[in-house]
Amino acid sequence: MQRRWYTAGAIIAGFAMLATACTGGAGSTAGGGGTTKGEIIIASDQPTSGGDASDGLPAQNGIQFAVESAGSIKGFKLTFKGWDDTVNGTHDPQKGAQNIQEMISDAKILGMIGPNNSNVARAMIPIANRASFTMISAANTNECLTQTFAYCEADTGTTPAKLRPNGVNNYFRVAAADTFQGPAAADFVVDTLKLTKVAVWSDNETFGKGVADKFTAEITKKGGTVVLRQDFDTKTTNDWKPFLTDAKNKGAQAVYAGATSGTKICIPRAQMKGILDAPRSASRTRPTTPRTSTAPSPRRTRTRTLTPRRPSTRSRSASPRRKTSARTPSRRWTARTSLSTRSAGPSTLTAATCRAASRSAPRLRRQRASRARPAPTRSTRTETPPRPRWRSSKPRAHPLTGYSLSSSGSAASRHT
Repeated sequence: MQRRWYTAGAIIAGFAMLATACTGGAGSTAGGGGTTKGEIIIASDQPTSGGDASDGLPAQNGIQFAVESAGSIKGFKLTFKGWDDTVNGTHDPQKGAQNIQEMISDAKILGMIGPNNSNVARAMIPIANRASFTMISAANTNECLTQTFAYCEADTGTTPAKLRPNGVNNYFRVAAADTFQGPAAADFVVDTLKLTKVAVWSDNETFGKGVADKFTAEITKKGGTVVLRQDFDTKTTNDWKPFLTDAKNKGAQAVYAGATSGTKICIPRAQMKGILDAPRSASRTRPTTPRTSTAPSPRRTRTRTLTPRRPSTRSRSASPRRKTSARTPSRRWTARTSLSTRSAGPSTLTAATCRAASRSAPRLRRQRASRARPAPTRSTRTETPPRPRWRSSKPRAHPLTGYSLSSSGSAASRHT
């Protein structure tokens, strides 16, 4: 499925440079007050209703947020205005052409962000080019919008040069072209998923058919096989079961779809169940490893072993710090953690047992530590007051001078 996300901040920065060029590098608002030089409108064209609304609405909201966050540029106030290119629930090129004409007719609109779909862009670019109206898209992927290939005119009816009649480029995009997206998906299927037989279908639109064709060419080049290839008119098609059944009978291991949410890509994905139970559609599948009950995982995990703690044989009366009691010690459980290989069999421990053990473990450690500390002993020695210094009847010699003082404090003879 095609998923598109907009870098609206970078796109608004591009419009800011265009605004500077158009205003000749005018300075900011005089005096920093609220007075502005005028208004510049940034427009957008997105499929904000119907099947593509899941892509169009978030994109439009992001663009509006970026414009309103910027606020102003070189003294000009920035505002946002959005258009919807949906008709009868799907994006429509003619509606896009009508929208671009309305944008050009408003002199305050400097440029637009969009469109979301390549076939809509192909209808809008020539009209905008004649008016030198800027277009920036973050979602168009058809390579022939900007790159010249020999097959472009045959496949799309136009070339990049014909889309720009005034000879000056006015259209820019930041999304990777189909020449990259299709082959990248094929590389993923063969190299990562290790699949070689794929069924491919598209919505027969510019994006869907283009990316499906590039996928088909690349997977064939890598040695894979496209067992079934078909394009659908999604406006009238709602049942893909015959296609899926045919793909299964031909040995398809996966299905690659070149389509969008607006062209019913989710319907065949749901119809695959019970017919072609592939893990996921090829462009979005991650490799899966089958699980068997006889092949335990070699992963090393921590397991808990609960063992009952034996009552101590030490006499309680031997410790002077504990009081003897007739109460029988309760049986406690301690949790010991060990590193072992996970077994295939189910664990015999219950969650309640493990929780009880984990709650009691800190208390048991404190009790064990307190028993390991030596018990304090009460001293029976009688304390005697210290003798006063220099009050001894026997004269003491000074350690430096060698003289001694008598008990009365008078000088005595020197000891030699």
